[in-house]
Amino acid sequence: TVNLGVSTDLPVTVRAISVQERVEIVAEVNPVFASSRTGAATAVSRADIALLPTISGRMSDVTRMTPQASSNSSFAGQDGRVNNMTVDGAYFNSSFGLGEGQAGGRTLVAPISLESIEQVQVSIAPYDVRQGNFIGASINTVTRSGTNQLSASVYQRMRNESFVGTETAGLTVNPGTFTFRNTGVWAGGPIVKNKLFVFGNYENELFKAPLHTFVANSGNQPAAGSVTRVLASDLDTLSAYLTKNFNYTTGGYQNLPAETPGKRYLVRSDYNLNNSNRVSFRYSQLDSSAGKNLSGSTSAGLGRGTFSTAFLNFAASNYSQLENIKSGIGEWNAVIGQTMSSSFIAGYTKNDESRGDPGK
Repeated sequence: TVNLGVSTDLPVTVRAISVQERVEIVAEVNPVFASSRTGAATAVSRADIALLPTISGRMSDVTRMTPQASSNSSFAGQDGRVNNMTVDGAYFNSSFGLGEGQAGGRTLVAPISLESIEQVQVSIAPYDVRQGNFIGASINTVTRSGTNQLSASVYQRMRNESFVGTETAGLTVNPGTFTFRNTGVWAGGPIVKNKLFVFGNYENELFKAPLHTFVANSGNQPAAGSVTRVLASDLDTLSAYLTKNFNYTTGGYQNLPAETPGKRYLVRSDYNLNNSNRVSFRYSQLDSSAGKNLSGSTSAGLGRGTFSTAFLNFAASNYSQLENIKSGIGEWNAVIGQTMSSSFIAGYTKNDESRGDPGK
């Protein structure tokens, strides 16, 4: 019996036999059972990532392979915002601390395409001084590198409400209306064989859906379902008054569209200086935004829930949530002698999570 993440001794008894034969034993090192493993961890390879089903393309669709994982990137019962995420050994967490606790969580757009990821490792309780600053899990992502073989791919994915079921447990479900498309390209190969390699990826996606489904009351309807208690006549009168006296355009108040565009860039180069030294550089960028309804914060006992039959606001009161990330990481790895190695990582990441005008 062998246990995951624990060294196992296998006693072998060899006795002499009368027949003289030459036996050659060929062994292959399995990285899953190695002295470098210092605790429970799950590794997801490039082949696994390519086969795993995903809708959002976010890291949580990969890390769910971990037995201790649950919803919202929670591990071992901890809040997903207390995880520590790294990409190529450098910190890549959510700087604002809202959303899913992952980079890109404010707009729910993946900051790095799954097509650019080589391997993901999730460590729950590593006994390693090099891993820390987390309570739930340490999630380390390694991006893809170019190889001696030139390879490339162009792809487009699309989805709408026609791909969603309309019945569950015998009950009818309305999935609403939405459209999603993602167009991308990646390529990798050598610039100088066995010496200098490059890999690049670009994706452009767009998600469209109604901001909400609540509508104004015509005057003779009960406030139930998606029909609010707010009268359409009152909203029209107020909108006309603000336009005439203050030159303020309120916009509509129902059937408001919302878009979540996202563009992802990644380029990585690897340079083998010699047999003992290797230098790599990775730059990634995310440009995304998401339409948001007027805040319904109820701090200090004030405020009101916006997604309810008691409230309806104009489009001009809404805003656009930005999630723009630029990250550059450089790494130098050196082998010193027969028993030592060193690694130096330097990087800079900029997060812009400000708010913009609706639709921008």
